[in-house]
Formats: sequence, structure tokens, C-alpha cells
Amino acid sequence: MGEEIGLDVPAERLGDPVAYTGGFADLGQSAGHFRDDFFFVRVDGHTVDTSRMEALERSYHLGERWWSLDELAGSDEIVYPYGLVPLLGDLLEGRRPATAVALPWHH
Repeated sequence: MGEEIGLDVPAERLGDPVAYTGGFADLGQSAGHFRDDFFFVRVDGHTVDTSRMEALERSYHLGERWWSLDELAGSDEIVYPYGLVPLLGDLLEGRRPATAVALPWHH
């Protein structure tokens, strides 16, 4: 599976989603019900490549950096998806949910 940030992971390595969020959004060029599924995959390293982003995604992209869990938890920045910090804390401690966790919609 290819990600907008240039990360390629074989589908069988992804496993089941650990979380999802969804709801109505009007994005200008399309409106309707959208759903995002989230997977937890560890990598040894990755250099971000935004060349796969669509023009709309690039227009909102302000940059990237790696965050520690403590930095995310203590940040005044908006972190999407909502509910990421406690879920990520559980995942990093080895507590994977039995079924995908429903996270709040952000639109």
C-alpha cells in the first residue's frame, strides 16, 4: 500500500485497522460521507516524500516532522485524528485494540 508520504508497506503487513473516523464533509470539489482507516506499522526509518500528494493536499501541507508521544500530548497544535494520543500510547505499550476504535470526526 502506498501512502501520500511515500511510504510503501505490503498490504499483508498492515493487518487490521486499529482505528477509524468518518462523517460528512464538504471539500469543495466533493461532498459526502468519508471514512479514514488507521493502521499501526513500525518502521526503522522513513524519509518523507510528498510527491504523491494531490494538489489539494499539497495546498494544506505545511511541512512534517517526527513527534514523540510526550510532544504530541503536550502540544497546543491541533492533532488529527482526534483521539490519536491515547490510542498511540496504548499501541506503543503493546495494547492493540481487539477491534478498530472509533475516533471523533474532525470536519
